[in-house]
Amino acid sequence: MVSRKNKGFTLVELLVVVALIGILSAIAVPAYNGYINTAKINSAQNALRLIHLAEVEYFSDNDEYYTATSDCGENSDLASSINTSIFGGVKTISEEEKPDFYFCIESDDVAIEYKAFAYRVNNNDWYSIDQNNNHSGEQSGNAANNW
Repeated sequence: MVSRKNKGFTLVELLVVVALIGILSAIAVPAYNGYINTAKINSAQNALRLIHLAEVEYFSDNDEYYTATSDCGENSDLASSINTSIFGGVKTISEEEKPDFYFCIESDDVAIEYKAFAYRVNNNDWYSIDQNNNHSGEQSGNAANNW
């Protein structure tokens, strides 16, 4: 009788393991990317809430709302400055080398209203908040009014 000792794995066993790892990766990577995207959206929405709180504070001190621009565009100099320093440098939004959102504040009459926006860079998604803490927005072409 011939005695055979198995040392190691067969080629078929290794191929099965590699295939299983590939299948699990194909499932996990999109889910991970979805979590990252959701975290970025939540971060932008929280920044808008902070802008709202800063606006309330600014209004109580100055009897008008703070506004920096009437032009909310990705190429606006003020949009990039709001990302790093607003309200005379007293308040800031987290500074990133390549931000996912840019922020701006608009107002037709600073004595009664303002609207702050977060626009997604290279995308059509946006979110906003106003003086009455009303939320609105659009995500992937769908309304996002109750974020």
